Amino acid sequence: MSLGLILYIEDSEPQRKSLKMALEHRGFKVEVAGDVATARNLFEKLRGQIDVVVLDMRLEDPQWPQMNGADVAIEYCNPQTLYPPEFLIHSAYSELDYYKLALRLGAATYLEKSEYKQVDLIRHIRALAIRRFLSIKRPETMDRIQRIVETSLNRSEAIVKFCRDELKPQFSGRLGTPFLLLLTEDGRTYCYTDEAGLPEHLDLYKTIQAMVFSEIRPANPFIVDADKMSKLLDPEDEEVLKRLNGAAFIPLTIDGNIRLSVGLLAADPHVFPLPEPPAEMASVLARHLESAVIETFLTVLTTWAEHHTINEIKRKGLIGISAGVRLSVGRHHRSSLQQLKNSFPSLAENNDFERLHKMAENLQYTGNMLDSLAKADGRKEQYWLRVEGVSLNHFLKSEWTDLDNGVSRDALSIHGDCEIHATPEDLSVMVSSILQWFAQRFIDTPRGIEPHISVNCSYYDKGTELIFEDRSRRLDKVLREHLFYPFAETTMTFADNDVFTGDVGLYSSLFLAKIRVETRYNGELEDISDSLTSTADEAGENIGHRFRMRFPELHPGVHK
Repeated sequence: MSLGLILYIEDSEPQRKSLKMALEHRGFKVEVAGDVATARNLFEKLRGQIDVVVLDMRLEDPQWPQMNGADVAIEYCNPQTLYPPEFLIHSAYSELDYYKLALRLGAATYLEKSEYKQVDLIRHIRALAIRRFLSIKRPETMDRIQRIVETSLNRSEAIVKFCRDELKPQFSGRLGTPFLLLLTEDGRTYCYTDEAGLPEHLDLYKTIQAMVFSEIRPANPFIVDADKMSKLLDPEDEEVLKRLNGAAFIPLTIDGNIRLSVGLLAADPHVFPLPEPPAEMASVLARHLESAVIETFLTVLTTWAEHHTINEIKRKGLIGISAGVRLSVGRHHRSSLQQLKNSFPSLAENNDFERLHKMAENLQYTGNMLDSLAKADGRKEQYWLRVEGVSLNHFLKSEWTDLDNGVSRDALSIHGDCEIHATPEDLSVMVSSILQWFAQRFIDTPRGIEPHISVNCSYYDKGTELIFEDRSRRLDKVLREHLFYPFAETTMTFADNDVFTGDVGLYSSLFLAKIRVETRYNGELEDISDSLTSTADEAGENIGHRFRMRFPELHPGVHK
């Protein structure tokens, strides 16, 4: 992978050859120009492709004695150039006039040849190449940000993807040394890196992050000192601390409760040719990168907010339309059936008629429920309040105890514990709906089958997971596929004459639980009973139901 395209404008041929060879050895593509005409041709040929231009301010060309390096670049950067490269002035002159030209050009930095060696110049080129790849003026950058936003379930996931899928790939290789990104949000710190042996979450990272941001604008990078820090940490963190010894960290951005920093580690010269010293490279990054990261980071946040607002409007609009249809149809059918029943009282004994009547009632009920959801306050903070101070294990026990279902308290066992980001009111509706369904199966299960109910609380790779399970006689697969519909039936059996027999039970509560889990919390609620080990009773019926309820967490894959 090319680390970027560099255009070097310099009238000294030995300097051109030397820097070109050094940059190409590190993975950059390089074009060089020693006169005005060549520079002009390359600017036109490579329009929009150049990442960094390194130019000699006093470009001595007998054919164009009135022009210097800055003049050529300014000529190129006309109003039609929507996506200009980064400019780095490398000159032996430091007169005031040249500084003014550099200012007109918008040059990132001005390095005097007498003060900066070639290795210093290369570090600046590395940092500027990253800055251009992150620039929101670059169409590809905005396309990637838009994809991140559109594929993220919430704002925090968008931030994680920005660090993992945007920053990390842009840093890889271009820094000339291994690195790690530390992201802190809501008091937790996470690590994103390609380095083996560095876990994603560790208390050590939180300590380092606190030290990195201990000063508002640190003059120098924070250097990890393993000997000093080992006294502050748990022994289990020592191996990672040794790996980070000497790493140089700089802050990248801060926004409310969010902190983002990058740390550069000492490199293995067998992996990184001509590796960069962490402290020196970090100092250059701090000079060039902070403003670009802040700008891109804020673009992610604002784009997410706009996208979320638009989606909320669409979601509420669709729910509102659906609510109106259900309410209208439900009311009409219920009224018509009631008039029919009044005219023919004997229909009250007909199972098919009763089934239709209950479906009409339920249709009206779900219409009212959807109408309520459409009008609900869609503010994110309402939906993502943590149930603080109450374990989910305790919450489940409390909900089971409060259910008036005629089932013994001992019928439910709860294993594990975890947290869910949800309002207590929503959580109560979702959990009680599921527990009520399993309680009803408990009551309906014939004797001879142990219908014990269990709930397992745990974390999966992206969030929190609850598995509800029982040992009741398993419903037919076709029937289970409709359990979370507004009109789900507990039984559906037909005699030889195709006359409906059996009891009808409408479970809008399961539909209510599913729509809250999936529309408010971007989670999932589904029947996975077929994943149970096949067990049959004496009649050959499969035994056991299993429901899975999942909630995505703010930081996938990492939990307390």
